[in-house]
Amino acid sequence: MSTTLDAVPSQTEPVHAQGALPAVSTDINLQIGSGPELYGATRSWPLLGLTAVIDLVTVSFTIGLARADGPRDNAVLTSLGASPRVRQTFGFCGRPW
Repeated sequence: MSTTLDAVPSQTEPVHAQGALPAVSTDINLQIGSGPELYGATRSWPLLGLTAVIDLVTVSFTIGLARADGPRDNAVLTSLGASPRVRQTFGFCGRPW
């Protein structure tokens, strides 16, 4: 079981609570944590920014490669007799399954 306190307990409160636990049950363990760091999320912003930059570079590279292959794909579809709608759909959605 876990619980949240409204305020940080004093130095003597955990000692008194630990002393009272054997009267309730021997299977209960008392642990008091301070919670997450106050500014832990602040250090995450640079990592998030780096990840966003990597994602944008990857997307740009992928789109560039797809645009480079586009005319060749369109030529192949035209030679196979595909209608303009099929060629447009193929170019918009990528390779069909």
